[in-house]
Amino acid sequence: MQSKASNVVFVYEAGPCGYGIHRQLTAKGYHCMVCAPSLIPRKPGERVKTDRRDAAKLVRAPRAGDLSPVHVPTVEDEAFRGMSSPRHARRARGW
Repeated sequence: MQSKASNVVFVYEAGPCGYGIHRQLTAKGYHCMVCAPSLIPRKPGERVKTDRRDAAKLVRAPRAGDLSPVHVPTVEDEAFRGMSSPRHARRARGW
């Protein structure tokens, strides 16, 4: 990834893919922000969710200061949380 801009910021919605993208980008020295979809401002009556519209919002929102990032846990914290969750415990026991 190359850019002529002096300040490049990557933004994406938290989701089922986890935080791997964030970790890869920050390891390469890029600034990356992960946002909760429920915290992205929406206009009243805007119910249709499309990838194109969401991407446009994610481009504009950081410039306006409208996004609040979520905490990105370390790999160890994420693994511990996965091992200690009740859902994981039930699966391990066959419930």
